[in-house]
Amino acid sequence: MRRWLGFVGVAFLSLGAAAKAEGPAAADEPLGWRRFPVADLVAGTRDALPDRLPWIVPPGEDDDDHPRFGGEAEEVTLPFGSTADLVERVKAAVGAPATWDREGTSIEAVEERALVVRQTAEVLEATARFLDGLRADASRSVAIDVVALAGDGAGLAAADGAAADLAAAVASGRLVPLDLARAHGRVAQRVTGRGGRQRAFVARYDVMVAKEATVADPVVGVLSEGVGFDARAWTLGPTAIRLEVRAAWGRLASMGTATGADTGPIGTPHVRGASTSAVLDVAPGAWSLLPSSGGPTDGVVFVVRATPVRPAPPPAALPSAAPVADPPEGALESASIDVSDLLAPVHPRRGRAIDLAPSGYVPPEPPELPDARPSIGADALLAHLRRTVAPATWEREGVALTLHLGRVELRQDAPRIAAVRSAVDGLRATLRAPARVRLVTVRLPLAAVPEWWTGLDEACLADGGAGLLARAGAVIVARASLRLPDGGRDASVVGTEVAYLADFATKVAEQRVGVQPVPARVLDGASEDVAFVRAGGGALLELRLDRGRVERIERTPTPHGDLDLPVLRVGKVRGSLVTAFDATHVVAADLDGDALTLTLLVVHATNP
Repeated sequence: MRRWLGFVGVAFLSLGAAAKAEGPAAADEPLGWRRFPVADLVAGTRDALPDRLPWIVPPGEDDDDHPRFGGEAEEVTLPFGSTADLVERVKAAVGAPATWDREGTSIEAVEERALVVRQTAEVLEATARFLDGLRADASRSVAIDVVALAGDGAGLAAADGAAADLAAAVASGRLVPLDLARAHGRVAQRVTGRGGRQRAFVARYDVMVAKEATVADPVVGVLSEGVGFDARAWTLGPTAIRLEVRAAWGRLASMGTATGADTGPIGTPHVRGASTSAVLDVAPGAWSLLPSSGGPTDGVVFVVRATPVRPAPPPAALPSAAPVADPPEGALESASIDVSDLLAPVHPRRGRAIDLAPSGYVPPEPPELPDARPSIGADALLAHLRRTVAPATWEREGVALTLHLGRVELRQDAPRIAAVRSAVDGLRATLRAPARVRLVTVRLPLAAVPEWWTGLDEACLADGGAGLLARAGAVIVARASLRLPDGGRDASVVGTEVAYLADFATKVAEQRVGVQPVPARVLDGASEDVAFVRAGGGALLELRLDRGRVERIERTPTPHGDLDLPVLRVGKVRGSLVTAFDATHVVAADLDGDALTLTLLVVHATNP
C-alpha cells in the first residue's frame, strides 16, 4: 500500500481540494443517480517472482522466496483499498461537509464492482471527475525491455546522460545481442520477463545401501540459460521514469562428464553468466546502460528500456438518471424479468507453467483462484433496483420485488416496471459486455524489425500489427483468442504434450532393489492466461504468458537404462497492462540467435 501513496497522493489531494471548493447543494435541487464502475480502481496488483539465474541451482536447493522457476507473490496490493474505502474517499473529497447529509442522497458500494450514487447533477459530475483522477494514476502501465549483449559497453552511455545509441552499436557489430525479454506492468508492480532455455542433465547419483544391496539413484537437474529480469517502475513525470531492475544472463559454455565406479555418467556444466541490479532514472522509451563488467571480448552488457503505454480513455460519459420527479402512483401490475444471465456464475480458469522438472521438485502452489461469481449477486441486484428506481415507492402497500429461478418478480405500477426493465438492461450492457483478447505469436529475423532498437511505434503496430506480420521471413507460430467478461479470467493452452523418461525411483530393502521409471511431460506450445477488468474506455489485463518449444531430447545411460534429457526453449511474462481498446501491443519477446519471437496482443470491446 505504501508504494502507491507516492504517485496517488498529489492527485488525490488536488482533486479533493477542487471538489471541496463546491458549495452545498440547495435543499430543493433535484436528485438523480449514477452508477460508477470502479472494479479497475480496486483491482490489486500481484508482484511476480523471477526465475533463478544465471548460476547452477543444485537439485533440492529450492527457496520459497526465490523459486527456481519463478512464481507469484501471495500478497495483493490495493491502490485505494476496497469499494468501502472508495466510498469514504469520495465523501471526504467531493462536496461540502453537509453534501451527504441531505435526505434522499446516498452513496453505496455494489460488491467490489461499482459505486451507486444518488445526488445532485453537480455532485455526480464532481464524483466522476474525482474517480477519473484516481484512475489516471492507478491505470498507468509501462513496457520494460531488457537485452543482454556481448561486447564492450564502454562509450555506450554518453557522459551528458543522453540516451544510449544502441541501434548504432548493434549495426556496427560492437555489441552482439545474446538474449532479450519484455514485460508490462502497472506503476509500482514488480514484473518479470524471461527468454532462453532449460536443459536437463544428470547432476549426481545418490547411493543407497541396505545390508548387501546397493543402488545408485540418478538425480536430474535443470540448468536455466538466457536472460531473465524483474523490475518495478515509478513515473516521475513526462521526462523520467524511476526504474528498479535486476537482470541476469547465463549460458552453457560446455558440458563435461564424469563417471563413478557404480554409476553412469553425470554432467559437469561450465556456465558463463553475469548479473546486474540498479535503481536509475531513465528517459521514457530510450535505452539505458545497466552496470556491468568484463572486457571488450568477454563482457556482457545489459541495457533496459521503459516505455509508457498510451493510457486508456476515461469511461464514456454515462448520462445520469433523470432528476426525481416521479409520476403519481398508478394501478399495480405484475411483471417478470429474466436476469439469469446476470446471475450465472463466471468460473475463472488458470493456464499452466511450462518448465522441465528436476528430481524431487515440487512447484510452489500458485495463489488460489477466486470462487466462481455471478456478474452481480442476487442481493446486490435487488438492492440496486430498490436504490435506483424511485426508492420511496417500494414502501407502498402491495408493492413487491423478489427473485425466483433467475427472474425478477415484481409488482409495481407501469412507469416503475418500465424503469426496472431499463435498469436491468443498463446493468446487462455494463456487466455482460465482454472483451475479445487476441494474441498472435510471430517469429521473424531480428534484422527485419529495426524498430526493435528505435521503438515499436503505433505505425509499426497498426491494424493489429498486420504490416509486421507480413514482413519477409515472418512465420506465425501461434494464435489465441479469449472472450472474457468483465472480471473474468481464462486461458488458452495449445500445443503438443511431450512425454519423456525423466527419472528413476529406486528403493532398496535388505538384498532387494526396486527401480521404477518415472515419466514426465512438458508442453511444446503456449499457455496464455489473461484476466480482464474494464478500465474506463479500455481494459486492465493481468498477463501470465508461457511459451515452450522442445528443441531436442538427448539421452544418457544409467545403471537402470537410458534417461531422456530435454532441451526446452522457454519464454515467460508475468505482469499487467492497461490499454485502450483496439490498440496493439507487443507483450512478450525473446531472441534465439538471429530469430526474434514476438507476441502481439489487442483487445476489442464487444456487445453482450
